[in-house]
Order: sequence, then structure tokens, then C-alpha cells
Amino acid sequence: MKSKKILWALCIMVVSLPLLAGGPPKTFVPAGGKNATSGYNPSASILIRPGLSYDKAFAAVAAVCSRHAALDMIQKDSGYMRTSWQHAWNKKNKPDGKYRIRIICTVHMDGSAVEVKVEAGVLENKKKDRWIPGSDSEALKAILNEINDAVGVTGV
Repeated sequence: MKSKKILWALCIMVVSLPLLAGGPPKTFVPAGGKNATSGYNPSASILIRPGLSYDKAFAAVAAVCSRHAALDMIQKDSGYMRTSWQHAWNKKNKPDGKYRIRIICTVHMDGSAVEVKVEAGVLENKKKDRWIPGSDSEALKAILNEINDAVGVTGV
């Protein structure tokens, strides 16, 4: 009888642990649909300071992105770069298999600006590898600040 109670308590704990662990960070913004935050834009533009060549701007943006994750795709001829998914974007900087982000940047070919986007995902179903798409407002803000410091009009 006692072992059945212990087994039952363990089953309840195993089932409820994901619920107790909480959901995505408060900075996660779901993409589209009824859960999306109205008016939130998961991307932004940064004006590149005058006199900075396309090549130098592209290299500086790539350096910022690669500090956060490996560059998964880089196409200098189109100005496009994308990092691999990063599973450790949290306050403790510890891997979290249920949350991920990646950075996508496009440096304008005329060297005038860079478009920055942060995609995020929350794991909905591990067995089916199904992710809820969205963005992360804090990650976007942090990346924008870093890129602005590197190439922006107000950067040093």
C-alpha cells in the first residue's frame, strides 16, 4: 500500500514538472495569431555610419552575430547572414532545450543600413520537434545595441 502511494506521488511529480517549470521567458513574443502582441515588430533597422564601407560593416555585423552563435549561413554578395539556433539565451546562460533563438541580419548592399531580426521558438512537442515561432524582445534589444555600437550612426 505504501509503495503504491509513493509510486502515485512520483507519477504526479513527473507529469506536473513541465507545468511547474514554467513556460517561455516573459520576453518571448509569439508570431501572428491570437497570442501575438499587437504592434510588436520582431525586426529593426540600424543606419550605418557614413564612411564605413560595405565590407567593413558586413564584417563587423558578422563578428557581433558570431559572438552569440555560429554563423549557419553567410552570403556576402547579398548581405545576408543567419546564426544557428542558440539554446542558452537566458539569464543564467545555460542550455535550455525548450527555448531557442537565432539572429538574422541583412546589410544593405549600398552600405546604408542593416536589418536585424531575432527569431525565437518555444518547444511545444518534443517527440514531433514542433516549435512555436516568435521573437524575443530582450534578445533583439541586446543585439541591436551591439550592432549599433559596432556600425551604427550613434556607435563609437
